[in-house]
Amino acid sequence: MQTQKNSCYFCNLNKEINVENKKQYNFDISKNYLIKGDNLDVLNAMQDVYKNKIKLIYIDPPYNTKVKRNYKDNFLNHENWLTFMYPRIALARELLRDDGIIFVSIDDNEQAQLKILMDDIFGNNNFIAQIVWEKRAGGQNIVKYVSTNHEYILIYRKTEKTEKFNKLKINKVKKDYLYKDEKGFYKKTTLELNKQHKKKIFVYPVLSSNKKNIYPPKSRGWLLKEETYKNLVKNNQITYSNSTNRPLIKKYVSENFNDQGVPCPSIWDASKKVKAGYNAEATIHLRDFFDGETVISYPKSLKLLKTILSLIDTKDDDIILDFFAGSGTTGHAVIEKNLEDRGNRKFILIQNHEKSIHKDYNTIFDVCNERLKRAYKKNNIEIDYEVL
Repeated sequence: MQTQKNSCYFCNLNKEINVENKKQYNFDISKNYLIKGDNLDVLNAMQDVYKNKIKLIYIDPPYNTKVKRNYKDNFLNHENWLTFMYPRIALARELLRDDGIIFVSIDDNEQAQLKILMDDIFGNNNFIAQIVWEKRAGGQNIVKYVSTNHEYILIYRKTEKTEKFNKLKINKVKKDYLYKDEKGFYKKTTLELNKQHKKKIFVYPVLSSNKKNIYPPKSRGWLLKEETYKNLVKNNQITYSNSTNRPLIKKYVSENFNDQGVPCPSIWDASKKVKAGYNAEATIHLRDFFDGETVISYPKSLKLLKTILSLIDTKDDDIILDFFAGSGTTGHAVIEKNLEDRGNRKFILIQNHEKSIHKDYNTIFDVCNERLKRAYKKNNIEIDYEVL
C-alpha cells in the first residue's frame, strides 16, 4: 500500500522578522487610525509606540481558499501561507498588553496550521478556545460532499493576566414566550404532574378562571405543593387556559435565562443563543449602508464583532486593532459599541490597497474609509479618526 509522507510545514519555517528599513509614522496613542499599507510594515512601525499597549486584536486573514478574490487568497501551499502569517502574528503579540487577547477567524483550509502557529507564538497554555461560528443559516444546495455552514475563531491570551470573559446576552424571547405582563415575557406551562414524573403527588382544590374548585386528573396530581401554588397566586404568577379555564403557571424568560447573560459557549449559533449574525446578513447590511450597492465580497458580520467586544471588559481608551481591516467592520463595531455604552475605545485599522469590486471605489481601503465616515454620520457623531 502506498502511503503519503507527512509534510512538516512548520519545521523549516523562517521565523526571522526583518526589522530593517522601518517605516515611520507620527502616531498619537489617543487617536483612532485607518492606515493604508502592508500590514507587516505597519505592525513593525507600531512597535515603538504601541508595544504592550493594545487590549484586543481581531483579524480575518486570508483563508487560502484558492478562490480568485480581490486580495491574495491563493498561496502555493500551507508553508507559504504560514510564512506569510507568522511574522504578522508574532509582531501583533508584541503589541498586546499583558492582559490582552487576540481573536483570529479562519476556516478548514488553514485551521490546523493556524492552531500550530498560534501555539508556537503564544504558547498552548495561553490558548483559550476555538469558537465555532455558524456563518449561514441554511445549507448550500450545490455541494459534492458536505455543506460547510461554519467557520472558526481561535482565541488566545498573551498571559494569564487576561481577565475572565463577560457573560453574553442571548436571544431570550423565543417563540414560546408569547405573553407579557409587568414582569416581562412568559409562557404558559401546566400545573399538572406529568405521568412519567416519579414525584410525590400533591392533591388539593384550586380555583378555575370561573371560580370553580377543580382537582388534578386521577393518578396524576399537581406539580407543586399547595403552599407554593398559593404563593404563585399571590404574586400573579398563575394564569388560565382559554379553552379549559384550568390554571397554568407563568414561566418567565428570566427564570430560564439569566438576565446577566450566560458564559460564552463554544458554538455561536445565531438562531438560538449568541447574536453573532450570518454572512448573508452582513452582506445585506453593508449593501444597505452603501445605498444598495455591493462594494465588497464576504464582509464580516457587525454583530459578530460587537459580540467579541461584549466579551471583553474594555474600558475608556482601550485600543482595538485589526490589521486585515477589509470593509472596516471592526472599526464600525467600535463606533457603535462606544455609542451604546458611552465608551471611549480606540481603533486602529490597517488595510492594503487591493482593488475594489466597485467602480466608485478604487481599492478596498477606499471602501473601508467610506464605511467609517458613514458610520459616524449615521450615528450623528463627528468623524474622529485619522487616515495615514
